[in-house]
Amino acid sequence: FIVAIFLIFWVHVFGMYYLYRLAHDEFSGQAKDVVIAALTFPAAFISVAPYTESLFLFLTVASVFYFKKEQFLLSGFFAFLAALTRLPGIILIPTFLALTQLEKGPKVPLTKLVLPILLPALGFLFYLLLNRLNFENAFAFVGEQRTKFMRDANWPGVGLRNAWGRMGSGKVDALTLGFC
Repeated sequence: FIVAIFLIFWVHVFGMYYLYRLAHDEFSGQAKDVVIAALTFPAAFISVAPYTESLFLFLTVASVFYFKKEQFLLSGFFAFLAALTRLPGIILIPTFLALTQLEKGPKVPLTKLVLPILLPALGFLFYLLLNRLNFENAFAFVGEQRTKFMRDANWPGVGLRNAWGRMGSGKVDALTLGFC
């Protein structure tokens, strides 16, 4: 447990380092404020607990940082690990596509973008393969989320709509609605 806390602490420090560098490139003088906001956010305590949140933050921010620096191999590597760490890492694919359209324009050839766009998908597929090998079901995590965390995979907005619909029935409180 102590080793996990120690590792997560240092991973979180590296995550904040990359967040600072990314914010410095984007907002210049406000980079320190961005890091302070991330460190003092009401749910920031989870980042120093022995969970994967700090690792995911570090890998995701590093991936976007290197993508913006046009170091696509490093970006793809971090994106692969982010998608392997947590399933929302797959969202780096549309993030990279959006960044390409917003900032890079036609000057970056598509061949250079293959790795950062393909590697998060490979991380996700590798995760599914590990589930298949260990649990004989690639989507075993869906059942685990349902039984242990009372969560179902839904389209965006479904959880909010369901929580909003239950507000008047007394089955859900405002805090639950806020987390939807």
